[in-house]
Amino acid sequence: MLSLMTGYLLIDLIGTAAVCTAFLWCLLLFSFSRALARGAARSAPRPPSEPLPLVSVIIAARNEEALIGETLQRLLAVRWPRERLEIIVADDRSTDATGAVTDGIAAVSGGTVRRCEITSVPDGWTGKKWALHSAIESARGDIILTTDADCLVGPEWIRVMTAPLLADGGPELVGGPVDYENASLWRWPRRLLRFEFLSLSLTAAGSLARTVPLVISAQNMAFTRDLYFRCGGHEPRAAIPTGDDVFLLFAADAIGAGTGYVLDREAAVTTAPPATARAFYHQRTRWASKGLRYPLRPLLVSGLAWLVNALLLLAAVATLTLTPALWPAMVLALGLKAAGELALLRHGRDLGIDHLALDYLTGLPLHIVYVTAIGLTGALGLFRWKDVP
Repeated sequence: MLSLMTGYLLIDLIGTAAVCTAFLWCLLLFSFSRALARGAARSAPRPPSEPLPLVSVIIAARNEEALIGETLQRLLAVRWPRERLEIIVADDRSTDATGAVTDGIAAVSGGTVRRCEITSVPDGWTGKKWALHSAIESARGDIILTTDADCLVGPEWIRVMTAPLLADGGPELVGGPVDYENASLWRWPRRLLRFEFLSLSLTAAGSLARTVPLVISAQNMAFTRDLYFRCGGHEPRAAIPTGDDVFLLFAADAIGAGTGYVLDREAAVTTAPPATARAFYHQRTRWASKGLRYPLRPLLVSGLAWLVNALLLLAAVATLTLTPALWPAMVLALGLKAAGELALLRHGRDLGIDHLALDYLTGLPLHIVYVTAIGLTGALGLFRWKDVP
């Protein structure tokens, strides 16, 4: 009898916890959505009469011979004066033709493109962070933009991403959206991959608009060079093989520097999706592995996001295998979670995307399982780094 009572108590506890955490998550996401609705993360074009700053675009590349050429050509086509632009490829010990391709484009770029060759990495540093740090140290620009060797930018990318940094009283670090290449042509169920990816951008936008920094991507990021050195750059976390983007964000927030997000389709960069399910798993698990090293506030929010999904999954399993009595609590928790997340996803319209709500609803069960599983595997370190650090 005692065992039976304990079981029912545990089931009630699961239902109550699922509803309470979902309610908190819903409130948090509604606050993100309201901040975005107020336009807190939007940029405005710079008046053409103002002098344009010198901008340095940094790309860390390792064995990217197949991709770096098109990335550089797209950057050279951006509408920004060549004399106010430098593009630095931090060549992190590549063993393929990455250096040769970069040097070939640099030779005809009129001095805009140059390669920063990394031949060795000091003790206590990982390869990518040392490559980025070395390139930023050598950069001449007052504003640094970062992207990856497999990312493609639009013609207004620099103008839109730098605008907030140049505004009076504006932030010193901003992120921008990242989308999958040609994803607008995808059909369901592949569209779920795009929804999952863009939900990260919208979460970043909402959290930064609400001044609760959670996530940002080095695939699309801009900051002042002065800020980078004021907050210690990548050195405090040099030995961690990932997180060059989020830890810089947290360092900037810790010293009181303004941060923001540019939720504008002209600020978006595109990248190729992971080629295989294995690549997708390792990429997302690497990203999740950073969570336990977050400062307290983003750690609590990230923990809440994982807990909501884990409790919903646990409630669903208990409902289907033990007792139908959990149905009301599970449905209520699911409704609260969906309400908050849909409120945030509606801002996908700012990126020209209108079907995210449909993708969300059709993929919700998979998303709950995915977030729970990836959070666990990331915390346990069950991933493989994509290359030698």
